[in-house]
Amino acid sequence: MALSCSRLCSQLSLIRLWGLRTNRTTHGVFPPSVSCQAGLSLCKLYSSSKVKQGIGRHVANKLQKANAKYESFLQRRFPRFFQLYHTFMEGFKLLFRDANEVRRIKVQMYTDGVQRRDLPYRDLEKLRQFRRNMIKAIPLVLISIPPFANYLVFVLMYFFPRQLLIPHFWNPKQQLQFRGVYHSLRAQHHRPVLEGLQRTSHQVKDGQLQGRLKDLCAKVQNGANPKASEILAVRGLFSGPPLGIRRMSVEHMACYVRGLNADTVGISQCREWLSQWLQVSSSLKDSEVSLLLHSIVLLSANSAHSPSRH
Repeated sequence: MALSCSRLCSQLSLIRLWGLRTNRTTHGVFPPSVSCQAGLSLCKLYSSSKVKQGIGRHVANKLQKANAKYESFLQRRFPRFFQLYHTFMEGFKLLFRDANEVRRIKVQMYTDGVQRRDLPYRDLEKLRQFRRNMIKAIPLVLISIPPFANYLVFVLMYFFPRQLLIPHFWNPKQQLQFRGVYHSLRAQHHRPVLEGLQRTSHQVKDGQLQGRLKDLCAKVQNGANPKASEILAVRGLFSGPPLGIRRMSVEHMACYVRGLNADTVGISQCREWLSQWLQVSSSLKDSEVSLLLHSIVLLSANSAHSPSRH
């Protein structure tokens, strides 16, 4: 019995080490039979753990193969339904990924004592957009919980994708189309902002600065794109009244989402826009943030009409 146990336990270095350590006491060494029984118990425990892991992997592989066959069947027989199904599943993956990213940001805020206003722009935008997405996605998730209710979700996705779904559940074609729709809605504010800026220019007492501001507004309204130097030439007007940040209306301060629509312009135009934007944004002071918001409209108002992509 002792000999067979020693041969079995000699296959596992961990068990040999355990046996050497547990067989020693202050009074001597346990009998060989006790050592073998303990070794067998550990062997059984180790073997059962390996068996459970093997069964788990086997079940996971079976499920993956079954899911792959199901998706292949849908793709062959019901291609449109498969597109909806695939978009639906990938959308949940993206949503869970964003949830983990938001959790990371909030944990960092808690552990490091970071205030919301001190977060980097990308983290702040992630929190804002995730909150808006969840408000819109929660009803969709609740609808899909009952058995077979996901088919109702597919119908909603098909007929009302932009109104009811968040961008995670849009297919590539819809993403391109809906980005253009939302950009058009935002771009409707360009003209009112420019007109308001031109009206306010009459309140400027400095004749030279007033003339520069009027020329800048007229240039944009006539379809041309201003240079960074022309924008910076009127920077002094935006640190106080009448064009300071405290005098801006709510319509003027939604400006950070009115940037360039990169889907409709060429690469060279994107680079030119970014070059002008960097020159303006890196030159302004904190007190001139009003001009930073206006610059998005000044630089973008005439940059969304070129369909070239070179």
